[in-house]
Amino acid sequence: MGVSDFKFQINGIRNPRMDSIFRAPPLADEKFELAFRMAVHITDDRHVAVIFGTQVSSVELINDSPKIVVTAEMLGLFIMEQDLPPLGKSTDLKCLPNMMAILLPYIRERVSYCFSGNDASYYLPPVNTVVLLQSNVENPVFQFKDERSEGRKEP
Repeated sequence: MGVSDFKFQINGIRNPRMDSIFRAPPLADEKFELAFRMAVHITDDRHVAVIFGTQVSSVELINDSPKIVVTAEMLGLFIMEQDLPPLGKSTDLKCLPNMMAILLPYIRERVSYCFSGNDASYYLPPVNTVVLLQSNVENPVFQFKDERSEGRKEP
């Protein structure tokens, strides 16, 4: 059985972080930059924790800082139906893009909620989590930690 055949269940979804800074109200034609971050922690053979989030920043600056910054992260706790083999990097966990895709609507809702009290709104564009993950394997804001390998000794 390959790693891509592994099935999982959602054990819980939490909102560990939601911050917003509005130094001035957004304009209807406001331009924004979008950045993502992710951290994966595998604590044992069947438990995977995924923190996935985004930061939306206005291009316009006020005193050398973005006029608007909205950060939203979600924590997904997943239980694997089978034991995971040792994994070296995030792309080895073939179901990770699906886990990220499960969290994405919650992140999208948090971002739009932060903008809801303003005349201008912002909605996260569609995101291909497979491409996002593959293009950020070496990015330091995409962290992957298989904690099972730290305590194991090779025979």
